Amino acid sequence: MNSPFPGMDPYLEDPDGWLDVHNPLIAYLHDDLNASLAGPYVARITERVVVERSIDRKRAIRPDVADVTRRRPRNGGHAAIAEHATPLWVPTPTFEIPEWGIEIRASRGKRLVTAIEILSPSNKSSRGEGRELYLRKQRELLASKVNLVEIDLLRAGAWTVAVPWDAVERATEFDYAVSVSRAADRNGYEFYPIRLEDRLPRIAIPLDAEDPDAVADLQSLLDRCYTRGKYADDIDYTKPPAPPLPTRKAAWARRIVRGARRK
Repeated sequence: MNSPFPGMDPYLEDPDGWLDVHNPLIAYLHDDLNASLAGPYVARITERVVVERSIDRKRAIRPDVADVTRRRPRNGGHAAIAEHATPLWVPTPTFEIPEWGIEIRASRGKRLVTAIEILSPSNKSSRGEGRELYLRKQRELLASKVNLVEIDLLRAGAWTVAVPWDAVERATEFDYAVSVSRAADRNGYEFYPIRLEDRLPRIAIPLDAEDPDAVADLQSLLDRCYTRGKYADDIDYTKPPAPPLPTRKAAWARRIVRGARRK
C-alpha cells in the first residue's frame, strides 16, 4: 500500500525513524542507477559514521557503555572538605550514527564522477559533529571536479544544501529541495523546489560533461521505501507528524488522511 500523500509523506520525517527511511532510499537509488548506467560508470554505496553526544535520543544506534566511576575532588580530597560526598563521574553517552551516500565512479571505480547525498537530521542540526563533517565534505566536493547532488526531504533543521538560501528563498514556495552542482559549471546550481502537496520529481544526475545525465525518480524510490518498509501498518495517522506542519498544511494533511480512510 502506498502512502496517502501524493509526494513526500511528512510522517516519514520523524528524526527517530529517519535512518530506516534514509538507508533504503540510498539502496534503491543505487540499484536503479546501476540498472541504467552505461559505459564506464558504476554506482557504489559509501558509509561514514557520525558520533553524536546527546542525552535525549530515543532511538540511538550502538550506544557506548558509559564508564561510571567515582571521581576524586579536584583539590585532591583534602581533609578541609572531607565532609562533602564524592560524586559519580557519568560521561555523556556517545552514539555512532551510520550515514550512507552514493558515489558514481568511472574507469573501473578509480575516478569519482558524482557524489549523491540524501540529508539526515544530523547534517542539518547545530548539535553534534554531523553538520560540521557534512559541510566540510560539501566544500571539498565543490572545490573538486566532482558533481554534487543533494536531496533534502526534511523540513526541520538548518539550510544545508549547497545552493545559497538567499538565492532561492523568494523564488517559489517549497518544503523540500534538491540541489545539483555540476563540476563543469560552478557558476550556478540546478535547483528543484518541492512542495509537500506535489509529487516528488524526476531529477537529473550528472555524469561527465560529454555524457547524457542519468535520472532518479524520487517518487518511485519513496513509494518503494514506504511499501517495503510496511509504513502503512506502522504509522499512526491520527496524530500530527513530527516535526509538526504549519497550520495551513496541517489542515491539508488531515484532509488527505481522511480521504484515504474513506477509500
